[in-house]
Amino acid sequence: MEDSEEFVLKATEVQEAGDVDEERSWFIQAAEAGDSNAMFKLGLLSGEAGDLDGERSWFIQAAEAGNSDVMYLLGLLSKEAGDLDEARSWFIQAAEAGDSDAMFNLGLLSEEAGDLDEARSWFIQAAEAGNSGAMFKLGLLSEEAGDLDGERSWYMKAAEAGNSGAMFNLGVLSKEAEDLDGERSWFIQAAEAGNSGAMFNLGLLSKAAGDLDEERSWYTKAAEAGNSDAMYLLGLLSEVAGDLDEARSWFIQAAEAGDSDAMFNLGLLSEAAGDSDNA
Repeated sequence: MEDSEEFVLKATEVQEAGDVDEERSWFIQAAEAGDSNAMFKLGLLSGEAGDLDGERSWFIQAAEAGNSDVMYLLGLLSKEAGDLDEARSWFIQAAEAGDSDAMFNLGLLSEEAGDLDEARSWFIQAAEAGNSGAMFKLGLLSEEAGDLDGERSWYMKAAEAGNSGAMFNLGVLSKEAEDLDGERSWFIQAAEAGNSGAMFNLGLLSKAAGDLDEERSWYTKAAEAGNSDAMYLLGLLSEVAGDLDEARSWFIQAAEAGDSDAMFNLGLLSEAAGDSDNA
């Protein structure tokens, strides 16, 4: 492997110089010396050159050489191509090599196939390997089963692992328990992790507290993160404030995101402006 590491180093050096042919030559030598990462890189280079057969061939060689990341990638590619049997096969190989994302995807495949017991088993394995998405899914499964203690426990674990969806759901659970401080705290953590639904709910909490500036600020953050409900409410706030141009702008953004209420309000604005064609 010492030779292969030298080949990879030389490939990296020529890559920085933009010499793709020489880069490929060095990676081939590293691959022939057994370097699975070099095989993976050759697959990427083949894909960039439009050689999909070569891409898959190199990826398979890398996987057969024990590269679990490539096993997982082949699972994803097979799933995208609609070959679920092959996807499962690659995910199993990656999972056996310790890949938690593969375990998680095996859980999703089992869930889609209606086998909830197997899905839960894979999610547990993935969660024990540190996969926050699996922890979150176990929270959802516990919720569906009416296991509120299990639901909260898994959401807590997922949240501690950085899952914003779990933080958001803990905010919802706090809201249902009328724990305003807990609700706000979880929504803030979720918002800081990029969850637009949490930003929107913080806007609602600010409205309930009578802080209109903060309400608008949270709605704006949520809208910028793609939340159509926030776009719509910003349109309403702008309309109430008499800024019809800004109202129209927000309604258009919400409508383009599929919000039917925003579409209706755009019609009303057009009608009020005498534009019957767009009413």
